[in-house]
Amino acid sequence: MDLEIGCGAWASDSMRRHFTTTRSTTLSSVAKEVGRPITEGLKAQINEKVRRAAYHIIEGKGSTYFGIGATLARIVHAIRDDERAVFTVSTPGTGEMAFGNVCFSLPRVLGSRGVVATLRPVLSTEKEEAMNRSAVVLSWSPCCADSDRISRAEPVRIRRQDRPQQWSG
Repeated sequence: MDLEIGCGAWASDSMRRHFTTTRSTTLSSVAKEVGRPITEGLKAQINEKVRRAAYHIIEGKGSTYFGIGATLARIVHAIRDDERAVFTVSTPGTGEMAFGNVCFSLPRVLGSRGVVATLRPVLSTEKEEAMNRSAVVLSWSPCCADSDRISRAEPVRIRRQDRPQQWSG
């Protein structure tokens, strides 16, 4: 298993702090370069921390809704202002990243028309197979059965003149 970072040369946006990667690489190769290889134990620890992050926040604060609210507000601003910023959001797949009615969180460029582009991450064969297995499992969910109806719904358009007066920005 190889942990992967980067999606090539694209700009990302996180709470209005911009950064750009200049190459796509794996975390394992960077760790080897700096003389600190990633062991199987460390991979398991990283995996566990990522999967349980929300529970650790709830244990400390009692909830995660402030983070969710701040993130949603940031996404709304990016769409409203046609920023064409990159966010990891879950939408039905299109093109070569399509998995039927299954939605995946992938890096997507958001603008005034919603998702403007999907940035396809470079995945190892193992990760690609794991993603396909996940799509099969998720497709069994009752939620996926109704996604055709949802995908036909008209997108919500947020126009500057429609926003409430108390909004700032």
